[in-house]
Amino acid sequence: MERAIRLGVMKALLLLLPLFLSACGPTTAEKETRLEESRIYQEKREKRLLALAVRLPKDVPDFLTSENFSSASLARAVNHYVAMGEAASVRELRKMGKIAEEMDHWDLPLENRVFWLTRVLFEEKAAPLRGPMLGWLFMLPREAHRSGSLPYFPLVEQDGVFFVLSGSYFLAGVAEQYENYVKYLQDEGSFRKTRLKVPSKERAMAALETLSKSKKWQAMGWSGQEGGGAEGSVLFFMRQQASDDWDMFPKE
Repeated sequence: MERAIRLGVMKALLLLLPLFLSACGPTTAEKETRLEESRIYQEKREKRLLALAVRLPKDVPDFLTSENFSSASLARAVNHYVAMGEAASVRELRKMGKIAEEMDHWDLPLENRVFWLTRVLFEEKAAPLRGPMLGWLFMLPREAHRSGSLPYFPLVEQDGVFFVLSGSYFLAGVAEQYENYVKYLQDEGSFRKTRLKVPSKERAMAALETLSKSKKWQAMGWSGQEGGGAEGSVLFFMRQQASDDWDMFPKE
């Protein structure tokens, strides 16, 4: 009996040992290994970015290449391609979509943004246009994915200002390829002819305030504490786009 107790204690200590070691923090050797791994990763990433740079078209809007984006940078990107016209825009965006499919998501933020931008570039003709089939948007209620009051889904427009509702997807399967989506938009929609008015931060924030109190916002099916939970997180993400301030932190 005593021997069994000792064995049980020893097993428990062995199970707790990794937790104890992690609590003590990494050793000097472990820190050096992590630093070396980080250095190697950055070197490889820089080489990939240099290789990508020669493949990117000239004068690519910063909405597609910058780490962060805003309602204003999206509007400038839309206007850039409206000025180019449908044929040249689709040709260039197809190239961007192909690059996005081949690259590491963390190297350049093309993956979702080329879809979002293309959606705004096309307007409905007879029937509403669907959003790209990239998965289930994180933080959004089920009703938001079905709401007919969001014609630019996964974006939403208010007073001429566009916001992305969520930048993260859950996917169980294979995401739609860009080539398939842009062909659908060309078949079912019409290329935008009018430029957007690039919003100031003040105008974008005012549009977001109006949107958050609108019927179409409530129709998305938010539940729980008003302005909190998932709704609060989504509004915060959109506030970052309006203000172009990605160093903000949610207020308590």
